[in-house]
Amino acid sequence: MPTRMARPSSQMVVLAITLFSLDFAAAQAGRYNSTSLLRVLSTSWEGSGYYEGLMQPLYLHRPEETLTFEDCLPRTGTPSRCPVELMTLELSNEPPPDATEANLNFTMMIWGDVFISSPTAEGFFGMPEKCNYVRNHTIHAEFNASSLEVVFTILATTSDLEECTMSSADQQAPGQRCGGGSCYPDLNGKQFYGMFRIQENVAVPAVDPFTAPYQLDLTLQFPYKHQGSNSWSGYRQIIQENFLPIEETILPDVSAMATDFGDDGRGQIFMYSLTPSPNAWRPRDWFRDRKPYILGATPNYGPEEGGPVVTITGVEFPLLDSQLMNASIVLEHDGEGGQERECCETRRLSDTMVTCKLPRVSCLNEQSPINDCPKPGEVFQNQTVSFSIRPNVQGAQGELLPGEKDDFLQYEGTWVLEDNDVYGGRFVQPADRIPGERHIAQVSQETASTTGCCPVCPAGNMNPACQITISRAPDSPGIYEVTIPSFMSPGSETNPPGICDRATSGRNTSFLAAIERSTDPEGFTPPVPLSITSCIAQDGVCRTVPRISIRETCKQLVWSTGAIRSELPPGQTVEIHEWITNRACDRRMRCIAGRCAWTHLARNPSGNVLQRRTASPQIALEIDYKNTRLDPKLFLNELAPLVGAPDQNRLQVLEFSDGAGRALSTGGSREFLLSDPVQCLPDAPAEACAKFMLSIYVVSDGPNRPDFSVVLGNLTDRAGAQTGDPDLRRLNLGRICIDKSTDPASVVAGIASDCIRIQYPGVLQFEVIDGSIDRRVKEEVWAFARLGVTRTGGSDLGVTVDYRTYDTDLLPLTGQNETRPVAGVDGYFARGSCLGPENCAGLGQDYMSKIGQLRWVEGDSATKHIIIPIYADDITEESETFKVRIFDVVNATDITETATVTIAGINNTPTPRYIQNMQQIIGAVCGAATAVPCALFAARLIRSLRRGADTKKHRTVGKKEEGEGKMAAM
Repeated sequence: MPTRMARPSSQMVVLAITLFSLDFAAAQAGRYNSTSLLRVLSTSWEGSGYYEGLMQPLYLHRPEETLTFEDCLPRTGTPSRCPVELMTLELSNEPPPDATEANLNFTMMIWGDVFISSPTAEGFFGMPEKCNYVRNHTIHAEFNASSLEVVFTILATTSDLEECTMSSADQQAPGQRCGGGSCYPDLNGKQFYGMFRIQENVAVPAVDPFTAPYQLDLTLQFPYKHQGSNSWSGYRQIIQENFLPIEETILPDVSAMATDFGDDGRGQIFMYSLTPSPNAWRPRDWFRDRKPYILGATPNYGPEEGGPVVTITGVEFPLLDSQLMNASIVLEHDGEGGQERECCETRRLSDTMVTCKLPRVSCLNEQSPINDCPKPGEVFQNQTVSFSIRPNVQGAQGELLPGEKDDFLQYEGTWVLEDNDVYGGRFVQPADRIPGERHIAQVSQETASTTGCCPVCPAGNMNPACQITISRAPDSPGIYEVTIPSFMSPGSETNPPGICDRATSGRNTSFLAAIERSTDPEGFTPPVPLSITSCIAQDGVCRTVPRISIRETCKQLVWSTGAIRSELPPGQTVEIHEWITNRACDRRMRCIAGRCAWTHLARNPSGNVLQRRTASPQIALEIDYKNTRLDPKLFLNELAPLVGAPDQNRLQVLEFSDGAGRALSTGGSREFLLSDPVQCLPDAPAEACAKFMLSIYVVSDGPNRPDFSVVLGNLTDRAGAQTGDPDLRRLNLGRICIDKSTDPASVVAGIASDCIRIQYPGVLQFEVIDGSIDRRVKEEVWAFARLGVTRTGGSDLGVTVDYRTYDTDLLPLTGQNETRPVAGVDGYFARGSCLGPENCAGLGQDYMSKIGQLRWVEGDSATKHIIIPIYADDITEESETFKVRIFDVVNATDITETATVTIAGINNTPTPRYIQNMQQIIGAVCGAATAVPCALFAARLIRSLRRGADTKKHRTVGKKEEGEGKMAAM
């Protein structure tokens, strides 16, 4: 049933009129007298109809009867299909110089044009072919400066043009409905009654920064029915050739006008805002281009294999609501295989941004010398990108919403089969194939009809006898009827059922197919593809006999023959179904008509925006990161210059997943920061680092430019560095794997991928205890210094490091080889006057000098120790220090090179009591003597104490030697 044009409620309009009138009185009382008002109004005016306060334009004419007021409103990416009502008051003649009253003659034009209210929308989807109207009244206008009332008296009606036609409508408006410049004489003398307001220095929204000196706002009650049933703008009336306007009774005052206004159009009160011509007042939100445009793609190239996501930029990308539920980015190109291809996945991010997961456009068996597989740089070099919809899909207009059982609706229509496999490559005879080369198409066009159920039509794709139709069965969600060409009908009345689809009746050229979801081990469809299969049930005969399946692969249909293999995993309650193709017929399908056909909403005005290029095999990158927020794009930004790809877009993401294989989004709050060249250290010490898998392509540098091999070679060389590449380690890159499934020789050899593990031999440094690598030991019997050397950040490869000790007054040489013979002391330059070992006191006298090497085998990360014995000489002395240096690290990295060992002397032991007594004696003597006797006394006292110490030491040694002799005698 047709829906009547909706209008705002009468209460809202009453409020608007009341406020409008009060505003007139408050703002303009006494501002103008008749003379000054006449001077302002004596010009031509042009503007738009709108509701004051609500700022909703008048949409009175409709190109379709069922359109509501809401349907007429423009939206992002969707121009209005209805014309906004416009008004022009063209001044007929200048008033005489002595005129004192604001009485003027105008030609009052009430008109509208959909392509003025929706500029540049001609030919856009859903727009009428035309929708415009013009009604001209010659009027005498009387403006009252004190009451702000206005009366327009109709002197004549000179035009009534109605042209409103939809391309899909059977009826159209008749055009000019009166001739000779004289229309509807019964309207002569009828009056428009209302109020007016004048505003000064107002901005005109549609023509900023233009500022109009004045704006004239009008509230008018029409003397005839302008809106509603049987009105001038009613849909049934605008298509009539003979029309008589219905007169309305003019109400005496504004309050009565307001209370009498109803939803059915009684009262006929409308509002307009006008400014002096030629700059008409037009609300910006409606009078603007609402068509979507594509401006470019980032990156503007991608691999021929498809898979990476590019970002399409533009303006006015429409919302994907029920009207545009199947909107998608569609790629086109000329030449072989040049049919339209929908993106595998389209996501609208904003009014100006849409992402597109690139579909596959070429074949995998391109190494074949006789296979004419299309190549980038030939037919795939440049692609036109469009934002498109399937406008006729069931549910697109709200009559049937898609659901779990109806998401195959978008594929209803007429289809043909391409004479190539699902990758685009033509059939190659088995004898001509390279061993190990991958092919999907197993049957050529010449032999297709003899194998059954492989309808590659010998008469050409556009022959109706060679076409396949897919349509939803009436009142059966999820069930589709597939009609196939008669020449490949399997079986007959006298023969057994067909050879390829024994699950259905072989005597018909059509079969019923049901939606199914099953895994696909062949790998050329998604892991759980959407398909319709000729056996509605998945039990009984359907488990054992061949059948037909029309399967979805990256938003493209594939005709396949084979069978379902079903099994119930142990402990599970849901069966797993696998589609096993028999390779007798796997063909791409192409939509040529019907609901599956595309309508393009937006294209790039300047032409092609996306280039397809050759690309490397898939490369898997295994990454450890300190938290779960790794950003793959930032990671690739750091990797690109390391492998010789100054344009980081040449490394394009195919898949991004966590360590468990769960797909991850590349958006949201993510990060990537370089680390030290060691194995990953987590942000939270109690947790492990997060694992990520990143699959990428290396895309070539462009047509007739260097291909991917240089960048791929740089990546493999650095990943295979014998001791590990420190720059790759800073990326926490653990392993790279290169797909070999497209290389025939690797397939024959059973090599699925070639993996390289980045080496992490670790970092060597002195062990830190209590925040320091230095050590302090006490000089005593059996004392020693123990310094640990740790290996952290990895334990790949065998690792060695040399070490040696030296005194603090020796300066170590710099260089890689610390043990080469040079002038000085055993490889070290001496400071001051120390020119040889005999002159360098202290070298190894308080400790045992050592030179040695520490070793770790692969996988060993234990701490190794350097042990340095300390000599106890029983001499009271100050603390002494020496150095221990590690150098010549093999395979690993060293962070700290030198540690200091302090041998605690007198300053680190309690002061004996006799020292205090000696200080008191010396103080007493020196306090009563001159400087010379004091010095002599102190020297003699110290000499006697040292003689006592030497005697004690001699006795101790003698006793020790005597004891050793007795032990030997025993």
